[in-house]
Amino acid sequence: MTSIPSAGALERAKALHARAFIMDAHVDTMSEMLDRGYDLAHAPEDAHLSWDKIETGGLKGQLFAAFVSPSFLPDRAAARVLAVIDRFEAEVARFPERLRACRSTSDLDEATRNGQFAGMLSIEGGHAIEDSLDTLRLFHRRGVRAMTLTWNNTNNWADGCGPMDKSLQQHGGLTDFGRTVVATMEEIGMAVDISHVAPTTYRDVLEIATKSAFASHSSCRAINDHRRNLTDDQMRALAEQGGVMGVCFASGFLVDESRAWAKAKATPEYALVTERTDYVDFAGISDQEYEVYNRHVPFATLDDAARHVDHALRVMGTEAVGLGTDFDGARRFPLGLEHVGKLPALTARLIDLGWKEAELEGMLGKNLLEYFRRVIG
Repeated sequence: MTSIPSAGALERAKALHARAFIMDAHVDTMSEMLDRGYDLAHAPEDAHLSWDKIETGGLKGQLFAAFVSPSFLPDRAAARVLAVIDRFEAEVARFPERLRACRSTSDLDEATRNGQFAGMLSIEGGHAIEDSLDTLRLFHRRGVRAMTLTWNNTNNWADGCGPMDKSLQQHGGLTDFGRTVVATMEEIGMAVDISHVAPTTYRDVLEIATKSAFASHSSCRAINDHRRNLTDDQMRALAEQGGVMGVCFASGFLVDESRAWAKAKATPEYALVTERTDYVDFAGISDQEYEVYNRHVPFATLDDAARHVDHALRVMGTEAVGLGTDFDGARRFPLGLEHVGKLPALTARLIDLGWKEAELEGMLGKNLLEYFRRVIG
């Protein structure tokens, strides 16, 4: 059971969200809109972002990811990114007074002044460049301003956190070409995103980066020992170099769901599943498995999400933490934090934990804005 924020804290949180710059570092909304054929004014009920939910949550800016499944390899991954970019540009054309395409922090500032929603593009999965620096530069020209070096999969030049195809060769971090990718991203003004990478890749990036890297959507390994989460040492190292970690609210990153899933796999219900994987958690399981998973594995709660943010703020400091919700990407989110309209409830729980509004403004968006000001201009 999740705690309900106090009435006073919720009132203060809503007022803060109304006046502050609130920005999130990662959603998969544009990919969902492309695949499911809707816009923000006509989003289905299960969509995590819509104009109504954005307004309720007080969100002012969003990094929209072009998620590229490894299934698009070897030669359709770049085309997938371009299709998502086209979808984003179509949405801007549909709502020109409401949505602004941002390629710089001056664009973000202008959107705020004009009362527009600030949208910026990123890529989730470095395999999307198909091992071509020319393709990377093309994406930048089309407005992409950040890219995760990997998704869960290891690609040809950087190790991912897994689990994916176990036959993929591990490099021990970045290859020489991977280091060139990082250098090129820094040169052209694209933020290097190290969510999803293996610890070896994380280490290599922090060693060679001349500008700050960031982790768009990760959570705290000290609270839940999941491969997608960051250790306190990794979090401190990122903060020391001027980076930001967006706390991710996917339920399985916040709490250990693997034990409940192991028990579910021993049930008669699971015995009827024909499409089985050997994954120990939700990443990569089949749709048949997910039906069993969703019925047997409890969700994280708003309290769990607040616990991760609280820990990140204490470890990294109030200037190095942000939001990285993963809305419209992950399948399961905490009870009480089911979509972007519920963000004030998270802020209220943090206020109940003793955080002041002035201390939370950075986490809610100002830190991400200032990070981009330093890194992409």
